[in-house]
Amino acid sequence: MSELHGTGELEALVNAEFEKFEETGDGIYLLQAIQACGLYRLPIPFNVRYAFSQALQRYTDGKAKTLGEAFYVEREKSWNQTGHLNETKNAWKVYRETLRLHEEERFPLDMELHQLVGDKFGISASTARNYWRKVSKAMGTSKK
Repeated sequence: MSELHGTGELEALVNAEFEKFEETGDGIYLLQAIQACGLYRLPIPFNVRYAFSQALQRYTDGKAKTLGEAFYVEREKSWNQTGHLNETKNAWKVYRETLRLHEEERFPLDMELHQLVGDKFGISASTARNYWRKVSKAMGTSKK
């Protein structure tokens, strides 16, 4: 998201999130579309408002027991909050170091760079690459 500048690009981001929601049925994409509208002060498109309203209505009518159920957002039973928070924290550290070496030190974005970063953080090159990809995707800046 950080590389988006124009309103058209931001609206495209909102639309892409909503399309993912429609394709997958995963409500996290609906919520991310709404989040993007709030962050960038965009009006919420009708289709996003309507889907949100429908989900909230499922909850208020009692058709869904939880907001997670109403919005089709559920954690897997094996999900571990502490593990998730640690992985997220580590992924951001790896991302920042990879980006620094790539942009400031002009290292090519390849497995050698991921190995170097992995060595620094005590993880494998493939884990460093996976963290890089995960954060890049989340930020909408996907590179290798």
